[in-house]
Amino acid sequence: MNDRPDAFERLRAANPVDPATVDGPDSPRAQQLLASILATQRTPEVAVVRRHRRPLVIVVALVAILGGAATWIITRPVTSPVTVSCYAQPALHGTQAGLVGVPLDVRSCAPYWEDGTLTSPDYPPGVVPPLVACVTDVGTFAVFPSNNPNLCETLGLAPPEPQSIEEAKPTLDLDHAISEYFATSRCIPIPQAVSDVRRILDEHGAADWTVTVGEQRPDRPCASLSFEPKSHTVRIVPIPES
Repeated sequence: MNDRPDAFERLRAANPVDPATVDGPDSPRAQQLLASILATQRTPEVAVVRRHRRPLVIVVALVAILGGAATWIITRPVTSPVTVSCYAQPALHGTQAGLVGVPLDVRSCAPYWEDGTLTSPDYPPGVVPPLVACVTDVGTFAVFPSNNPNLCETLGLAPPEPQSIEEAKPTLDLDHAISEYFATSRCIPIPQAVSDVRRILDEHGAADWTVTVGEQRPDRPCASLSFEPKSHTVRIVPIPES
């Protein structure tokens, strides 16, 4: 048998206030106190959440941004994709050969080494050396003989931006189509050339390109062209009949 008093009885015994002297819950005083409590504006509790992983996400994002910026700095887009310059030395001076309308690939220069057009005392004749691609400050694709992966930086150039090479393919296809058209005749009348070039541009999805005509003279009735991808322009150049 448990002789210890009930906990509530112990609390009642310890209560210094006589319940008989306290107003009941339905008394006017109690109702007034309740109304006062309910009318008092409470300060909202602010939950503090410790997001320990958030700084890591920010750091990762920052690293990603900085990494992207670094990539942009050390690469350069090919903005003049129609011409490829093949150099005989790992330098900007000396012998070079130009190619027009070929893929933006170091292998485009290989035939010049194979047939002896380009030679170097560092390699046997007819042998294709290791080739490195860079982009010049005017946006052209330049190829040098070297096995130095940092050659572009050494020459003050930059490696080509891969996306720009991919984006250049439609421009090269367009250049090829227009060049083939001008090869069909030794003298294409200028008005006909303007009309046909406009048609070729539209067929290749180049509706935003412009066709312009240089100064016309009676002694220059035939059309040649200047292909200018930077300005999205095909310039018809009047030339003499040959």
